[in-house]
Amino acid sequence: MPGISRLSFESFRMIVARDVARPESLHRASTLILGAGFSVPLVPTVDQMVRSDIARWLHEAESVPATDKPPIEDFQRALWKSVLEHQKLDSELRFEIDPASGLPAATSPSNFWNAYRAVMSDGCPHGLHTLHLRREYFRSLIRAIGKRMNGAHLYLAALAAEQPRFCRTIFTTNFDPLLQRALQLADRAYMISDRPEVLETPDDDTGGAIHLIYTHGTAARYRMLNSKEEIDSAADKNGPLLVHYLKTHPVIVMGWGGAEDALMRALLAVPQFDCGLYWCGTAPDPTAVGALSPEAKQLLSHTRGTHYVHIVSADQTMADLYRAVTGHAFPRLLREPIEVVMDQISGLELDGVRLRREALTPPRPPGGGGGTASSEEQSLTEIRDDVLRRLKLAAEAFGRVDATTPPPVSIALSAFAQATDRYWAEDWEQALTLFTSAIEATPGLPAAERATAMFRRAYASGQTGKPDEAIADYSAVLAMPDAPAEQRAMALVNRGFTYGQTGK
Repeated sequence: MPGISRLSFESFRMIVARDVARPESLHRASTLILGAGFSVPLVPTVDQMVRSDIARWLHEAESVPATDKPPIEDFQRALWKSVLEHQKLDSELRFEIDPASGLPAATSPSNFWNAYRAVMSDGCPHGLHTLHLRREYFRSLIRAIGKRMNGAHLYLAALAAEQPRFCRTIFTTNFDPLLQRALQLADRAYMISDRPEVLETPDDDTGGAIHLIYTHGTAARYRMLNSKEEIDSAADKNGPLLVHYLKTHPVIVMGWGGAEDALMRALLAVPQFDCGLYWCGTAPDPTAVGALSPEAKQLLSHTRGTHYVHIVSADQTMADLYRAVTGHAFPRLLREPIEVVMDQISGLELDGVRLRREALTPPRPPGGGGGTASSEEQSLTEIRDDVLRRLKLAAEAFGRVDATTPPPVSIALSAFAQATDRYWAEDWEQALTLFTSAIEATPGLPAAERATAMFRRAYASGQTGKPDEAIADYSAVLAMPDAPAEQRAMALVNRGFTYGQTGK
């Protein structure tokens, strides 16, 4: 067997950085192939699934009282004994059991892969033998992720957003939505192909969007590829469609064991990789037993233009590549989190939405407070601009390192914004509390916001049967020399109206 070409991580990192910087005529965006290892530790890998997670899920799903369930260790042994018995007639799915544990043996990635396909096969009586069971199992894994995200996805999305020339196509055998969530977080456009039965072949004309190709489908779709029959069928159909694209683009493999499927068949059919294939793996020696699947070893040892790169983890690798390409140690989301939010909010076009309180609202029943003699209107654009102004102040405060510096006026403005939300929602009691906090905060609100806060606290007081407090606040607005003229005029009208309601 010819030897496997090994490339140091430092050389690999330099190649990626230089490729991105090349002139357009010499540049080809990388194509990534990502496996379960890219989602570690949020999603179990194939070996973790077959040695623990699938049995645990089936054990919990047993519709018998907990006291009648066998211990999980006994359940696991019985499960894999049953799966092995069922697959004895299928030599392609033959896998070994560890006599000591009763679980699939850790002899090679292929042994785990065969066990995985076996337990997912149609008709395997004690396994995930129906599409419904398989789909529910993977959806349970996604629910367990919650809002978490690992470093590999965070850095990949940041790199794709800050240097769009890095990659345009990502193949993944994973079912989880982490790629989509990460790209959304980085504000990077993408398109999805997640129906392997009608694979949309990749090209470079995606309008600037990254093409995410889920080669086994996703848990959000009705159909996923898990069983041997499903995977083989898709491999026969889709494998040949990918060969030319993979041959003519730089290919980076990460977190993938290289089990036989459509992707692996396509890779093996490439006569040589014109722009290089870089297989990133955590095994120090790719030739060691269990380091790679037989198919991956065959690819790396027989195909020109392939290299093996030893890495510590997908998380660390993406962080290092990001730094090499962008010159930054961490993504903009962590460098400038407030500015990221400001960019998103500044794009909101809200002129068509206005909040309005009609003039001369009829008096409420006794004890329910009165109305107002003036109308008040506010556009959502004003709310947006106020939020952006407060975020700018917050960004300035965020950049300070002196903890003894007095808190900024943004604290008062934050209370003012929360009170405004409650005010327009007619949650009068909460609005009163929050407007009071904003008015009494130190340092105080700017004059315009202070006048607005006192006017609205007066209105809320009137709505909650406190006319004297309302009159006091309207009077305070009138006494403010720097209150906007419009606000003073509204306060004058409303104070007179409130006096009239009280009979004064």
